[in-house]
Amino acid sequence: MEEKVKDEKQQTIKRGDLTMLKLRSLFDKMMSVDSDQVMSVYLETDPTVIGRNRAAAQIWLKDSLKSIRNDLPQSHLKDFEKIHSNILEEAEYRISDGKSLILFSGTGFFEAAHPQIKVTNEVWWGKPSIGQLDWILEEYRNYGIIKIASEKIHYYIIGLNEVIKEWEETISSDTLAWQSKHLPPENIMREKAIPGLRGGDTKEIVERHISEEVQKFWKHCTSSIEAMKKQFHVNEIVLTGLDSQTDLFQKCLNTNEVTVIGKIPLARESSIKEIISAAQQIFQNFERTKEQKLIDKIIERSATNTSASLGIKKVLKLIQEGRSNTVAITNGSDKILVECNDCGYVMTKDAKECLHCISKNLRVGSMKTLIPPLLRKYKTPLNIVSDKVSDIFNKQGIGALWRY
Repeated sequence: MEEKVKDEKQQTIKRGDLTMLKLRSLFDKMMSVDSDQVMSVYLETDPTVIGRNRAAAQIWLKDSLKSIRNDLPQSHLKDFEKIHSNILEEAEYRISDGKSLILFSGTGFFEAAHPQIKVTNEVWWGKPSIGQLDWILEEYRNYGIIKIASEKIHYYIIGLNEVIKEWEETISSDTLAWQSKHLPPENIMREKAIPGLRGGDTKEIVERHISEEVQKFWKHCTSSIEAMKKQFHVNEIVLTGLDSQTDLFQKCLNTNEVTVIGKIPLARESSIKEIISAAQQIFQNFERTKEQKLIDKIIERSATNTSASLGIKKVLKLIQEGRSNTVAITNGSDKILVECNDCGYVMTKDAKECLHCISKNLRVGSMKTLIPPLLRKYKTPLNIVSDKVSDIFNKQGIGALWRY
C-alpha cells in the first residue's frame, strides 16, 4: 500500500512538472530568443469542445502553415521547411496528450508542451509570440503551501492544483530538540550543560531551550520562502500545522516577499491531497476578494472619468500613452485586435491603418496574444479576473487604473 501511494505521488509531481514548470521554462527561454525566424504555435486540441475535434485542429494547422509559407520571402523558406515537418509530426502523434499544443521552433531548438489548458488557435512566424503563454502564467499562478512542525518544514509549490515541486528542511540533529526525543530531561542536563541558562527547574529550562532552538530554525526558513518567489514566482502562501505552531511560525518570518493568505489546521491523518483542496479554496477566496476590490475601484472611478478607464479603445490608448497603472481583463475576454508590424502599435480590429505611423502592414491577433507583451513593454501589471465578479465590468472585459 505504501509503495502504491508513493507511486501515485510521483505521478502527480510528474504531471505537474510537465505543465506549469514546463510552461515557465518555455516562457523564460523564449524571452531570451532574439531571432525573427521562429515558429510559434498555439493549437486547441480538446475533443470535448462542441463542434471541434483533433482532426479539424490538424487541418487548421496545416492550412495555417501553408498560408504562412506562401507569404514568406525566399530568404526565409529554407529555415521554414526545416521545422515544418517537425511541427506537423508533433501535432499528429502527440495531439492527444493534453487540451492544447504550445510549440516554439527555430534554428537549434524545438520546444513543445501539451498542457491541460485551453488556448486560442494561433500560428506565427517571426519573433516568438509569447503573449498567450504570459497570459496563462498569470491566470494560473503558482502558490505555496508550508507544512510546519517543530523539527521540520515541508515546502510545496502548487500549480494547476498539483504539486509541481516539494522539498523539506530539518532542524539540526545537534540541537537539544533532537536529544529530548531520546533522553528524559534530567539526563539531558547531566549529559550536556546548557550555556547561558540559569534558574527554574530542569524540565522548564529544557522546554524553554527547545522552543528557542525551534524558533531559530524557523527564522532561518525566510531564505527558502524568498526562493519560492524567485524560482517559482510564488506570491502567496498557505500555512498548515498545529494552530499554535502556524501562529508562532508566521511571527518568526521576516520577509515581505510573499503574503500569508490563510492557515489550515492540520489533522494527523490529513493527506497532501486534502491539504491542497483546502488551500485551493483559500487561494480562490483570496483572489475573488482582491479582484472585487480592483474592479469596484475601476468602475467607481471610470464613472466620473477620474483616474480609471473602461473599454478596449480607451485602455489601449491609455497603455500606449504610458499612463496605465494596472490593467484588469476578464478571463473570458478574447477580442480580436490588430498590431502594426512596423511600429508595434496595437488597435481594435476596425483599424484600417496604424494610428501611430499610418502603415497598412497590420497583424491580426487576439487580446491574449497582443495585450501581455504590450503591458510588459510599458511595465504595467496584468490582472486576469473572473468574469463572474461584475456584470458591468464583464460587458467591457477590460479596465485600467491611471498612473496620472
